[in-house]
Amino acid sequence: MNKVPEIIINIIAFSFVLIGAFKYYQVKYYSLMITVTGLLFYTIRKADERISKA
Repeated sequence: MNKVPEIIINIIAFSFVLIGAFKYYQVKYYSLMITVTGLLFYTIRKADERISKA
């Protein structure tokens, strides 16, 4: 398994969540969408990890 894309996806997902949390006080609905997108990235990566191990 290649580790580099995994780390990049992790950073992207984490930064999405961070941006969502930071922007929350300014644009609540928009930040919620960003946070959900970040969590989706993370969930998809975790699911892919489980599938590739099986």
